[in-house]
Amino acid sequence: MAGRTVSGACDQGGACTVYGRLAALDAHGKNVNPGEGNCLLQGDVASLSWTISNTTDIPKTIEATGTLNPTTVIFNTLQTSANDPGYKGDLKGFNFKFTLPTGVLIKGARTYLFQLKIVTMGNSTGYARWMITTIPSTVP
Repeated sequence: MAGRTVSGACDQGGACTVYGRLAALDAHGKNVNPGEGNCLLQGDVASLSWTISNTTDIPKTIEATGTLNPTTVIFNTLQTSANDPGYKGDLKGFNFKFTLPTGVLIKGARTYLFQLKIVTMGNSTGYARWMITTIPSTVP
């Protein structure tokens, strides 16, 4: 399963949306980048689970966990900014979109690790990771 860590920033305490292009060697979608594998389709995924860890504080703490339904967060066709103006990635598009619950990223000026565990129907396991820096809210 192809994976790399993506970085971004979100407002402290606000909703934060993560986008990605998830691919695996045993997936059945389009091959976008040679060596990356095929894009995952909803039917390729047996389970999805996630964790949010605060990596700034020592020791690192897990702030939240959950599971996801592949049919609500994985697209069977690549989406672009034409489909979703919030997407600021490359022109090839994304097939994963998830908005973290409001209040998960509650501390400002911190770096959080959002880690998605993917188990495919072919029983391979992989991880996608996003590093999210929170922008502190200002109090008047």
